[in-house]
Formats: sequence, structure tokens, C-alpha cells
Amino acid sequence: MEAFASLGTELDAATQAQLDKRNRIVEVLKQPQSNPYPVEDQVLVIFAVALAVDGYNSSKQSSRFRNTYLLEHVKSHHPELLNEIRDEKNIKDDNIA
Repeated sequence: MEAFASLGTELDAATQAQLDKRNRIVEVLKQPQSNPYPVEDQVLVIFAVALAVDGYNSSKQSSRFRNTYLLEHVKSHHPELLNEIRDEKNIKDDNIA
């Protein structure tokens, strides 16, 4: 779709929305070069993307959400969640909320 859009063809609103969503997801999943996030951080971010990325209107907001709010909040207020992800490779239903 993206290649088709690059040809200058006008896209309908649904297709454009899908491309925009893809771009937001890609932006959220980017990591610093040669300094990847620990697996538990990656899982938390991917899980949050699945639940919340649609509510953010730009990749800049999505990236800021990940970098400045989500990970820092969980690390400071719920470190046991990251330990659970790392050690048990699971997110319990009561932690999803």
C-alpha cells in the first residue's frame, strides 16, 4: 500500500488511516541503535501499543508516551510487572488493568 501511495495516487480515508496507524506503530517500536531495551520493556511497549496506540495522533506523541511516561511509570511504580514479564514470560490478567 505504501509503495502505491508513493506514486502520488490519492488514497481513500480508510487506507490513509491504516498507513498512519502503521507509521505510529513503527515509531513506537523504534529503539536506540546498539542499546536495545530489555525484553520485558519491549513486551510492555508492544502490549501498550496493542491497547492504546490508536488514541495518539502522531508518531512524536506515541514515542514520547513510550519513552517518558509508560516505561518510567512502570519502573517506578510497578517494577514487579517488569520482573513478572522477564521471569515468568507472562502478563497476568490482574496486571493488565
